[in-house]
Amino acid sequence: MRRIELGPVVFARFGNGTTSFIVGIDFLWDGDQGGDVCVVGSVDDAGWRAFVPITRSFIKAGDGSFVGE
Repeated sequence: MRRIELGPVVFARFGNGTTSFIVGIDFLWDGDQGGDVCVVGSVDDAGWRAFVPITRSFIKAGDGSFVGE
């Protein structure tokens, strides 16, 4: 898989109290450029969870339809 030129999107969000979360979303071609796109998202608490973030991914077809996880 090759990263789409946009690159990853990373931002911080704050939960209850002083808890902060780092959210990252990356976009990769799932084959030929211009075809299916693999979207990978991860969340961690900027603490020990950063070593094992919660991660989910899915694939969208070039026409916008859902391909699978």
